[in-house]
Amino acid sequence: MVKIKSIKISGIRGIKDCFTLDMKEKSVLVFGENGSGKSSLADAIEWYYSDGIQHLVGEETGSTRGRGALRNLFIPDNEDAYIDIKYSNNKLDAIKSVDSLLKTSISNASDDFKRFIVASQSENFILRYRDLIGFIIATKAEKLEKLQSIIGFAEVADIRALLKKSAGRIASHIKSANYDNQKNAQQSVILENLGQNAYTDEQLFVGAN
Repeated sequence: MVKIKSIKISGIRGIKDCFTLDMKEKSVLVFGENGSGKSSLADAIEWYYSDGIQHLVGEETGSTRGRGALRNLFIPDNEDAYIDIKYSNNKLDAIKSVDSLLKTSISNASDDFKRFIVASQSENFILRYRDLIGFIIATKAEKLEKLQSIIGFAEVADIRALLKKSAGRIASHIKSANYDNQKNAQQSVILENLGQNAYTDEQLFVGAN
């Protein structure tokens, strides 16, 4: 399992100067008052992995997926905003930056890193306050759906619902095609010829022998 060793951020959202979070390959709980930079940290990480910041996307920023509001307003135009993440597997280490024209670049162009990023995008790795609030205030009937969304299980639930729906259609088709009566008729033929019922191929061969 790949773990994060450290995160360094500069010029992104509310983080003007260089900020370093030493993870040491462990889980870290970030706590702080409103406006202390928690969301800026989450925004930087979300942008690093998904190339966008979902909660910043609006009519005025939709074409840039929130990148228009990514750079800190007080950094010079000739200075890039960036996030530098180092991993337990140093082949995945990368610096992702954005310049004043909102052009992004990333230092790691290896196939391993590209596969890692694609795999990471299937995970729900950002849990925001509004998601927790949505779960808390949800009705009893809605809580499972909210929880599935939080833990990234929603797609599995959708597939499960689709399979159940398909199974229902197949069962309905079997019933309408009168397969049960046909099966019973065939069992009667087997019983008459073999003197015993055969529900499996093996039973049929044994009876025939």
